[in-house]
Amino acid sequence: MRANKNGVISIMAILLITTGMFQIFLSSNSVKANIDTSKVALVQNSNIGQGFYSPNQRLYIPNKFSRTDTASFFKEIKQGAIDTWSKHNFLPSVTAAQAALESGWGTSELTGSANNLFGIKGKYNGQSVTYPTQEWVNGHYITINDEFRKYPSWSVSVEDHGNFFTDNSRYHNLLGLTDYKQVARLVQQDGYATDPSYADKLISIIEQYNLGNWDKEAQETKVNKGNLDELVMNGNTIHLRGWSISGLSNTQPYSYLFALDAKTGKELTRWKLHRIQRPDVQKVYPNVSNSLNSGFDETYTIPDSIKGHKVKFMVRYSSVADGNSGKVDYIFKNEVNLPANFNRVSINDFIQEGDTIHVRGWHLANYVEKMPYRYVFLIDKNTNAEYTRMKISNIKRPDVASVYPQYNNAVDSGFDIRFPVLKQMKNKDVYIIARYTSDPSGNGPNYINNYVQDKTIHIK
Repeated sequence: MRANKNGVISIMAILLITTGMFQIFLSSNSVKANIDTSKVALVQNSNIGQGFYSPNQRLYIPNKFSRTDTASFFKEIKQGAIDTWSKHNFLPSVTAAQAALESGWGTSELTGSANNLFGIKGKYNGQSVTYPTQEWVNGHYITINDEFRKYPSWSVSVEDHGNFFTDNSRYHNLLGLTDYKQVARLVQQDGYATDPSYADKLISIIEQYNLGNWDKEAQETKVNKGNLDELVMNGNTIHLRGWSISGLSNTQPYSYLFALDAKTGKELTRWKLHRIQRPDVQKVYPNVSNSLNSGFDETYTIPDSIKGHKVKFMVRYSSVADGNSGKVDYIFKNEVNLPANFNRVSINDFIQEGDTIHVRGWHLANYVEKMPYRYVFLIDKNTNAEYTRMKISNIKRPDVASVYPQYNNAVDSGFDIRFPVLKQMKNKDVYIIARYTSDPSGNGPNYINNYVQDKTIHIK
């Protein structure tokens, strides 16, 4: 029984009614069910909308349908039903049960000729099929030919059925609910069906064929969770430890970690992420793909591109190696302020005193926690070649600390050293490089230089 959008109730006259019986399904597996047509109640319903129906006739199910056929039917509609959860938040189990109940597991003539699992009237992309149908008008039946939507596939029929629930506000109370019994009863209560046993029939099908497993699968596919367990800055490096899971990770083998501007959400930089095992996560999410290999524990050099920003972090599963498409993102709540680069030097004395060169001043930089060694270099002004270097012993500079209290190393930023005048320096102009470095001998790989080229002296 179907209602058009004006609420006129119809019974599809697919086959002739004979001697108290009519053949519900037309196929090589056609099944006959006894229906007392004199007891069929017809109720007009003008509120269904979108050409959907109000099935007041009791729905009869074939009792002896081979499990092979039902398995094939469910296999055919499964992905469409699961997609309905992703797009419309309508439970796949209820979608599947309705499709099975109303199409006779896909054996009705309407389903066979038009892929119409739900008896939806009208046209779909201009396509329809016409069947004779009886309409209850002014207290009696009239027979008319009416159009029913013709779909390119069953999954499109399922999708169109899902549209109904999101397009009609009366059903919004059941969207997103995960208890199939509650959803089935609300479908009936909200006016989709007036058959008093409609919900019970849906529930029976769901439980008989374990369709609740579809709901679990759909919900796990939508799972997108994570946590940033540790976020530690140490000098010019940042350490991040955490996990993220996605129900789609089986098809997305590439992982990236992004630093985003916390205000604009704009990508500042990205790092390739190497997944590690997290048995604790798998214990909580045992049914989510790759939950065991959901972890990460990475230390990265902080690039200049993210310094001076308030940063948040995002992890991504991607189906392509560059991480730019086929992706699922999860943004962590953690945020951190990364100060802009600071690197300042001041030279108080730079003079030749006989056979020595006296250099006194201070050098202060941030992101140097892993660079405990400090050096001053004497450099040829013309060739930029190094003449000599000297390791600095820190000298207290409370005056610098008072100006830059935000830097803990400011108080120890001073230096006061004397270089011997080398033979190759004589009659040359020299300038200074001040350096923080991780290398005891003053080389790399990690260092920060400040070139003091505006102050030079001529060596006599």
